[in-house]
Amino acid sequence: MDFLIVGIDPGTTLGYAVLNLKGDKLNIDSSKKLNLNKLISKIINIGKPLAIGCDVSPAPSFVENFSVKTGSKLIEPDTDLTIKEKKELTKKYRLKNDHQRDALASSLYAYKILKPLLDKIRKRLKQLNKQDLFDKVAQTVIKNNISIKSAVNKIEKPDFTTKKKPPKKKPKPKLTISKFKKLKSRLDTAEKDITELTRQNQRLKKQNKKLLKKGSKLISKKKIPQKLSQKEKTIKFLDKKIKQKNSLMQENQKQISCLNNFISRIDKNKVLLKKLDNLGYDEFKAKEKRLNITEKDLLLIEDADIHSEKTIQELKDKISILIVKNIGKRHKLPFSIIKAKDIDIFEIKFYALADKKQIEKELKKLNILDQVITQYRQER
Repeated sequence: MDFLIVGIDPGTTLGYAVLNLKGDKLNIDSSKKLNLNKLISKIINIGKPLAIGCDVSPAPSFVENFSVKTGSKLIEPDTDLTIKEKKELTKKYRLKNDHQRDALASSLYAYKILKPLLDKIRKRLKQLNKQDLFDKVAQTVIKNNISIKSAVNKIEKPDFTTKKKPPKKKPKPKLTISKFKKLKSRLDTAEKDITELTRQNQRLKKQNKKLLKKGSKLISKKKIPQKLSQKEKTIKFLDKKIKQKNSLMQENQKQISCLNNFISRIDKNKVLLKKLDNLGYDEFKAKEKRLNITEKDLLLIEDADIHSEKTIQELKDKISILIVKNIGKRHKLPFSIIKAKDIDIFEIKFYALADKKQIEKELKKLNILDQVITQYRQER
């Protein structure tokens, strides 16, 4: 039986993709009728899952449950894969919908992570003339996190024991941020809306059945098709609304996942940055209240070459330091400028985290440079 690398995109419409250990696509599909047990049944008919990949971090509970039930290794990215990254991974394949794309991208990402190890196993077994042990060695190395030599010994000598490295426990993110509460509220509202829309849909379907049974007695034959047509349109409209709400829920869940990951990285060695695309006045005013920009905040600017005098005047009494990604060499901005490329930064949509020690190091460089320039001018 072949070992498999599986990718799953959970949701109302569930997408899944199956690769072999050479990275070849064996199967890809999507359906609204799949639950966890049905999916496992489909996949074990193809082979034995060795690894399961997903496109978000942390992994959804559905993917974690699949990993536990099948005994497969869970592979998740450090941060959510972007749509651009997923399109790049799957550009060689013909796919029917986004669910299949996300599932295939998840499996290909997992294969990309495992490929260097799989190639190393193949090379080592060829040197030992034991290529026939590839599947067993790959399974043992990946699942038990041991060396190739130890895996070969364990397979050939069942009494051979190795010490497993205890898995690193991921710190549980603290869900104490106000934005998370807002997203949770939106999610709860969406769930209530879907429940109500589903009830309305069921009521209309029941009314349709009654209309078909009693139509000959209550209304003329000419009016029945017209009434049914109106009901069908209403049902289709409600179905569309439900799909929209489900889509909103999935998007909210991804945002919550991304926010949880961001929160888990916050510690005393990190500094919170507030992001602006540029220093134009429209951009500044659009985000000033949203980000609550106040005195001594650190701002991360995408393009500081775009700026307005109004913005500079409002910021210069509050802010003294800017971290920028793009700025001209002869800028005249009245701030201490740190180049973003010189420090480690982790970003989400409106915020970022930067290494505190690296920022302090760059500021010391700026202070020394200012002193040298001042001394030079005095000597002249």
